Amino acid sequence: MEEVLAKNAWVIICATLVLFMQAGFLCLEAGSVRQKNTINVALKNIMDFCISFAMFFIIGYSFMFGDGILNGLIGSPDPFISRADSNTILSFLFQVTFCSTAVTIVSGAIAERCRFLPYFFISLIMGLLIYPVFGHWVWGGGWLSEMGYYDFAGSSVVHMVGAGVALAGIKCIGSREGRFDVDGHSKEIPVSNMPMVALGVIILTFGWIGFNGGSAELSLNTASIIVNTLLAACFGGLVAMLFSWAYRGLVQVHTMLNGVIGGLVAITASANVVTPQAAALIGLAGGFIVPVSASLLEKIQLDDVVGAIPAHGGAGIIGILLVPVFITPEAMTVLNESMAVPLSRNDFFMVQLIGVLSCSAWSFSLGYIAWKLISMITDLRVGTMEEFIGLNYSEHKISDPLQDLNIATTLVTHNRLKEAKVYFEKLETTELSGLSVAIHRLLSEKYKGL
Repeated sequence: MEEVLAKNAWVIICATLVLFMQAGFLCLEAGSVRQKNTINVALKNIMDFCISFAMFFIIGYSFMFGDGILNGLIGSPDPFISRADSNTILSFLFQVTFCSTAVTIVSGAIAERCRFLPYFFISLIMGLLIYPVFGHWVWGGGWLSEMGYYDFAGSSVVHMVGAGVALAGIKCIGSREGRFDVDGHSKEIPVSNMPMVALGVIILTFGWIGFNGGSAELSLNTASIIVNTLLAACFGGLVAMLFSWAYRGLVQVHTMLNGVIGGLVAITASANVVTPQAAALIGLAGGFIVPVSASLLEKIQLDDVVGAIPAHGGAGIIGILLVPVFITPEAMTVLNESMAVPLSRNDFFMVQLIGVLSCSAWSFSLGYIAWKLISMITDLRVGTMEEFIGLNYSEHKISDPLQDLNIATTLVTHNRLKEAKVYFEKLETTELSGLSVAIHRLLSEKYKGL
């Protein structure tokens, strides 16, 4: 009885750690966007947690872990997990936090131009269908698991799925205004708070202890899983830092931070079946692929605000494909014991490759269809002026005096004096009243009617 309680307590603690990763994503994304969009992206993180949790409870969990139907394509539906016992409730608690993690990956990639309503719809579809169905193929006894496909804690199930839907969103929504010039060259858009981004990465690393550690029962191997996870994070950050140092001549902060996440994502597929030495190498591979794939995205003019696709998609692919390379002989033997026909390492690699291709095709194609269907209901992105003003105000009517002053002066330079006058009058009641009045008076001498 005490052993069961201890294992249950470990799962609950780990679920709490994974849930806390939502705070990490919120900090990372809010710090990566401009000040005028911080509230919008923070609210999207709260919303996608609420909607994904609700959808996974309503039907998603049973689609993922119910008895297979349609030749193992999906689990048997059990609305509101009505037949749940205490073990099912414990499993739901842990698994729903993974679903929320997959969904929230999307918000950072499409930040600063995606409207709130379409993001609500894509979060709903992910929690209801896109995430649970692929999860069933891998963790619910579906066709991929029958082939011997291995993804310990979700390099593909969570991270690649989120990255695939994010990539589809970027394709459908387009890049931010000013992100690329007329010749297709990328232009840097400054972030609002890089220390907050760094804090987000630290919180994510802390939460990953539960993400990977809780994906296996509490045992003597738990410490090894956590050590492997943290080793990969550190080596991922180091190689990304050295890459940017060698390629750019300086340490790019965002590259190094995303390298840490890349290392974490890569080791997530195999943290329980590799040695610490192998975990370090896997972290190096995950951290290296992040700046490489980020450069590729820029070359093809795809605007990923936080680097979600390189960190979660690119590193996820690497992590899955490296499982057959670094899995220990003992773990390989255990894996083959569950197979009707034992797999060689080459066969295992081909199974992993099929899983990667299946995940990429499923998440991107279903995501693309979902985005296109949503676009028939409502506009996916805000207008040019709304994007310039910022989504904090255009989507939620939350004012920022400093941003309002910037908008007012910009409107003046575009000779939109009546609109500028409204902003100056609004600023008279804020903490910037003295500065705004002085600027208003100075500009009024040149622009009559202001």
